Amino acid sequence: MINIYNDVHDEVRHRGLDIDDIQATLSHLLGGGVINREDSQREERLYDLYLRFEDIVKDWFALAGIQLVHNEDLQSIRIYAPNSETPEEFGDQATEGKSNNMSSRLNSEESAYLIALALYYEQKMREERITDIEMSVEISQEEFGIALATFTGYEPSPSKTIRLDALKTLKKLRAVTFNKDLFLDGDNPLVIRAHITGLLPKDTLRAYLADLEKPEELEENEI
Repeated sequence: MINIYNDVHDEVRHRGLDIDDIQATLSHLLGGGVINREDSQREERLYDLYLRFEDIVKDWFALAGIQLVHNEDLQSIRIYAPNSETPEEFGDQATEGKSNNMSSRLNSEESAYLIALALYYEQKMREERITDIEMSVEISQEEFGIALATFTGYEPSPSKTIRLDALKTLKKLRAVTFNKDLFLDGDNPLVIRAHITGLLPKDTLRAYLADLEKPEELEENEI
């Protein structure tokens, strides 16, 4: 009889690690879906441990049909549910029929916020206006409202609680950060993190922005 646990345990020990290390990494990913090295000392430790048994973690998740994406530039690890698309697969015809992991787990308010913020971030990237060392972008509440209307046509809920809950969901996904008193002061900005680029298809975002820019180009040519 094959005993996978014993095989993994022996391999982990062979690498000078403890089985508790890999269990902590797996539990954290299953619980939160992501590890970002820069976010906390705990996640810094888990990320560094992950690098020492990446192949084991990938194989373990593969057995369950869970896809794992390691972004080395952002030092981030993110898992995707079975039969969902990963960022590398967006737009790939080979994945036709798969569900979009993000759209399936977010409500309409959260999805609209994510799309608008991702498009805003991508636009700033194209304009080369991102100079922050952490590659983050600040967006005022007024700019966010404009981006939401321009990019999605979505009208946000009049309820502050619903709006805040939607932003908290994006914060858990590491897409944004914001002050806890965001809606108490209209001057408090949202901060869009570079990790948002791993949550939506980049090619689709760029194509969408290109389509938005076409009318302006036509007007300029007519003049």
